[in-house]
Amino acid sequence: MDFIFGESSMTVFIKGTPYQVNKEHPLYVQLKEAVKNKDEETFVKLYAERNTVKAAVERTNNESVEYNDVVYYRGEPIHNSLSERVKRYAQEGLDFNPLLKFLDNLMQNPSSSSVNEGFDFLQNKSLPITEDGCFLAYKAVRGDYMDKYSGKFNNSPGNVLEMPRNQVDDNRSHECSYGFHVGALDYSGPGGWYYGSGDKTVVVKVNPRDIVSVPKDHSYQKMRVSRYEVLSDYIAPLNGAIYTPSGDNVSRPVYETIDYCDVYDLEIGDCISFQYTKHNGEVSERKLLYVTDIEDELINCYDEQNDLYRNFHVDGMDKIVIHPQPVDDDEDEVETDW
Repeated sequence: MDFIFGESSMTVFIKGTPYQVNKEHPLYVQLKEAVKNKDEETFVKLYAERNTVKAAVERTNNESVEYNDVVYYRGEPIHNSLSERVKRYAQEGLDFNPLLKFLDNLMQNPSSSSVNEGFDFLQNKSLPITEDGCFLAYKAVRGDYMDKYSGKFNNSPGNVLEMPRNQVDDNRSHECSYGFHVGALDYSGPGGWYYGSGDKTVVVKVNPRDIVSVPKDHSYQKMRVSRYEVLSDYIAPLNGAIYTPSGDNVSRPVYETIDYCDVYDLEIGDCISFQYTKHNGEVSERKLLYVTDIEDELINCYDEQNDLYRNFHVDGMDKIVIHPQPVDDDEDEVETDW
């Protein structure tokens, strides 16, 4: 394996075949690590995943979206959390059509500043989206469901509230101004900044084309919009990735990888993936096993998929990652994906 590292790219030669990779590649760090380890097999496998993402995007038949190391919308690159999420979903074989619908809706917003500010709000607060490409947020209201500022707007579940877009302040430097407000949990939820004694919190659905501005105060935790639909009373945080248009969760858990950890940092109950090297030198990938016991130099794990218990010697375990605990489909909550 021969290679050339540049400031923003690398070129690798394997058996006479050149592979050029720039830093936009979603697996650039892993590819570089494979080069340092002279691991040709891993490098070729990871390199091919780019084409997996590209093929997955092409299969959606969405003519507005294409993939070439980053997601493009009508020829313009989308460098933000949504683009990263599309790549991750495609690599994991998950349905990312709701993400593309969200992007289609967002790009119908008539204001370029509103589009960019909308990403500030969604990226920082990890709010979920719906299958029809909208997103869910929270709103603090009075105990009788009327809005807190004027007391004129009824926010009972099922109501749709709307005002002309030009009546909503689009200047993000105006922290408190006219227009409908929705927020993240830390702002509008129970105990949040805007939540007071005797208030309620409701869950609302917003089409991204109706985003008007995201004030800079409170770390982009609130947003002014021209239209929203009240779905339900607040019961628990919205921790799912994808919801139905009515607000019911439909997503499978997405396993967010944390950093590589040391084997001696593991605790009973951890859900882990790792690379394991046997005594004969054979290397294999072990994914989503649960630590059931730790005995001296052995880590005992339960393989839920195959319904087996396995023992692994600590000397053979490498590249260990801990995943947030997945939750069964029958449960009300799943792990946060955004």
